[in-house]
Amino acid sequence: MDEIEAWILKAPAVQANTNDFDYNIINNDTLRLHNISIENGIQSTPQHNLLQLIMEKQGALLGGVTEESIVGFESYPGYEHLRRLAQHGVQPHMRPDFQCNRAESDEERMQYKKFKRQVHHELHKMQEKGRCLLLRRSEIQGTEGLHVSAIHVVSKPGDDKPRVTTDANASGLNASTNMLEIEEMLGEYSLPNIRYLAGMLQRARREGRRLLYKSDVSSAFLRLRLAPETAMLHAVQVGDLILIPLVMMFGWAAAPIFYSVVSGCVNWAHNGARDDNGEWTQGVGPAQ
Repeated sequence: MDEIEAWILKAPAVQANTNDFDYNIINNDTLRLHNISIENGIQSTPQHNLLQLIMEKQGALLGGVTEESIVGFESYPGYEHLRRLAQHGVQPHMRPDFQCNRAESDEERMQYKKFKRQVHHELHKMQEKGRCLLLRRSEIQGTEGLHVSAIHVVSKPGDDKPRVTTDANASGLNASTNMLEIEEMLGEYSLPNIRYLAGMLQRARREGRRLLYKSDVSSAFLRLRLAPETAMLHAVQVGDLILIPLVMMFGWAAAPIFYSVVSGCVNWAHNGARDDNGEWTQGVGPAQ
């Protein structure tokens, strides 16, 4: 049997269901996290100024995909999509029948109460980098265009530290996202499966190319800015507070599609401005 085919047969199944969480894998004592307070970063604003506050905070946000950061990538086939993300951020694409909950329903979970220190630890890092707003729920409840999801915690295989995400499924945000509209704009997106990756390895071996690399961008989704209207849709309840992210968080079904514009550019650059078939794109050659 071919060694690659054997690898496919032995590959473990991926557990994609995040609804069932094994709380026993988390040991609060071993994490050695301080009881971080996020109270110091609370903003104050009346309802009608919320969008303006988000826009002002967005203007001070550093790093990520900006117009300055994409200079030199004009030959990238997906450059127009990249430029649109840099200029306007991730735009909202919602179904016509979607209705915001305006933070009028309770989205607090037992997960937040149990893993409060871990959640505050992750959110404190977002605060330090200016990637979010924290407001009192009582001040902005009922705001038009505001949609709130619950904090969600996902276990990571082989790691006793959970990943803090949002539950965009339970709040209806995922079901109400117009995925077809996004795919029409950016192209259909699907993660490569093991057989596809094995096929790539086989082709490389036949062609005498043995080079294989894996790239990983630190805080990947967090480097994509949200348009102010999109940020209001991705609010998260944190106890009696509402966190409004200025960047994309984990949990939204459309996040991988938007991030594929960036990851595709990273892959294109690593390939020396060539596509997956090894062709130079738009006249760019080895000298460039």
